[in-house]
Amino acid sequence: MRKYLLFFVFLFCIALLPADEAKTALVVGNSNYETSYLRNPINDAKAIAETLKEIGYDVILLLDVESDKELKKGCKRFWN
Repeated sequence: MRKYLLFFVFLFCIALLPADEAKTALVVGNSNYETSYLRNPINDAKAIAETLKEIGYDVILLLDVESDKELKKGCKRFWN
């Protein structure tokens, strides 16, 4: 329940942004962690990315990032 509430708050905040500005989102979905395993982060990340695309965002989607180098590369794409 909390996850869905945060998601809708996030979408509401996005809706408040001016429509004429270029919007880019970086979405990261990782399922394997050293200490735990998450159930659906890949599907969740894909769903959030698709929703953001539908409301006009350019989306950079990173799934199961395995190294700091790969994450930094995605961040550089986001900031440029």
